[in-house]
Amino acid sequence: MFKFKKNLYLVKILICLIPLFFCFIVFFTGNIDYQGMFETKKYTSVALHWMDDFTKKKIEPTRLPGYPAIIYIVFKIFGANNLTALLFVQSIIGCLTFYFIIKILEELKIDDSFLILSTLAFNFAIIFRFSLFLPNFFFIFILTFSIFFFTKFYFKQKFYYFFLFCFFFSSLCLVRPIIHFSIYITYPLIILYLIRLNEKFSFKLACIITLLAFYFLSIGTQFLRSFNYDKSFVYSSQSGVHFFWVVSCLSKKYACGNRDMKVFENLESKVENQVSSLENPNLGEINKIRIKIGKEYLMSEMELERVVFAAFISYLKLIFHSTFIEIFSAFEMNVSPLYSSAENNFYGKLNNIVSNTLTNKLNGVYVISVLLIFVLRFLQLYGFYISIKSSHLRMYGLIITSIVIIILATGIGLGNPRYRSEAEPLLIILGGIGIKKIIDKLKTKN
Repeated sequence: MFKFKKNLYLVKILICLIPLFFCFIVFFTGNIDYQGMFETKKYTSVALHWMDDFTKKKIEPTRLPGYPAIIYIVFKIFGANNLTALLFVQSIIGCLTFYFIIKILEELKIDDSFLILSTLAFNFAIIFRFSLFLPNFFFIFILTFSIFFFTKFYFKQKFYYFFLFCFFFSSLCLVRPIIHFSIYITYPLIILYLIRLNEKFSFKLACIITLLAFYFLSIGTQFLRSFNYDKSFVYSSQSGVHFFWVVSCLSKKYACGNRDMKVFENLESKVENQVSSLENPNLGEINKIRIKIGKEYLMSEMELERVVFAAFISYLKLIFHSTFIEIFSAFEMNVSPLYSSAENNFYGKLNNIVSNTLTNKLNGVYVISVLLIFVLRFLQLYGFYISIKSSHLRMYGLIITSIVIIILATGIGLGNPRYRSEAEPLLIILGGIGIKKIIDKLKTKN
């Protein structure tokens, strides 16, 4: 028994170090610049602007300040544009993220299975994010940290745990804009849970006030940034641009993939025409125009059946797509097209997929990873079912799942695993509950 616990402890330590190991691979293979994504500069430019003159100059607040703040601190300590230092800092944050995921599993008493821990150890959807210079990794860390405190509160009902959860969960509104929609689903569920607690009214009231106060303080910070810049009152002026991405993806039969650039450029030209007629338009006004034009295009130019079908396919891609396709591209690995085929019929395309899988090892890795993802999704769905059945875990499962739903809403039309990665820690928790239940049933039968 002691030997088993000792081995398990060692496994946990090694798992926590995986993001750092991956960081070294990126560094020594010389692929630190594979990020090369146009979005990266959007965040580094904010940090560099702060370094140049933090107080006097104004910078367009289209990007939330959470990730630029990390870049600013790293660049301030290690030098401007020091991407190597930023990479290693992100990998250390990744190690901390893995540590707190394991601590959550410990709180739920489901950390004693190598199978459950392996769903974390081989979760490249998370691991890969910590090597990219984008805010997704920081969101994953803060979300994990906040859920750790919520889990502690759920089982111990100490106010300081809930206070820390509120602080960190609300701060996500300054990292990625999608989470502010939690006010419509997650927050009502948390308030319902608090009301049903067997605690004093004053305790419940203090918790609810703390929850809402931190939320409005967080989004209020971004509103003030926008107002200070050009008197606009908008939380995320990036939402309109993102909506254009969604529309241009949904205009394609099977969604993204690659967006329909003709649609995107057409929408942008309409925006330019309307904006040019305005005198000194602010970010909020431009954003409203974008959303209005995007909605009009969806309603008038696209068939409802086609939009629904494209949205459905994009969600299949989002939920089941493997991150390996991104990793292969980043490391410039030779991967033959998996789906391409001169055949238009189903069996011809299927034969092409099988042939490419058998002849290219990387394609084989990708296909195997997709099959494993299918299994994991079943286990996670089963874990949700088990939590709902349990009176002890019901509200916990509902709250966790509500956050997953909110995060996945970002990926409509896009189908990129990047937009799923932020939900992966929560999916690991749900999957862990499911796997633990299956293991217990097998033990009972034996």
